[in-house]
Amino acid sequence: MLLVSGTLKIRQPAWPATAAAFGTPRLLIPVVPWAEVVLGALLVAQVGGPWTPLAALVLLAGFTAAVGWHLVRGDRVPCACFGAASSRPVDGVTLARNLALCALALAAVAASR
Repeated sequence: MLLVSGTLKIRQPAWPATAAAFGTPRLLIPVVPWAEVVLGALLVAQVGGPWTPLAALVLLAGFTAAVGWHLVRGDRVPCACFGAASSRPVDGVTLARNLALCALALAAVAASR
């Protein structure tokens, strides 16, 4: 999932503007897609012991917190989780998906110990 989402963001020229509209800090905008790609590749290769899924969990938890914050505030910001393929505003489904991904990352952390 991280490989796909990062790659789709890298391929979308409008992603930086969408990320800024979402509230992503300016310094992180160029970093996020590449971090997703690297973490996704490391997870697939099962490299890094518990640290790789833990880093993925931290990243996903940050995304989940941001989605939750927008939902609480009633913001209708685009998700852009998968580049141009996800231009709808964040919603409860986005939050549920992210919570499920956090649970999977947590399971991967536990399994790698």
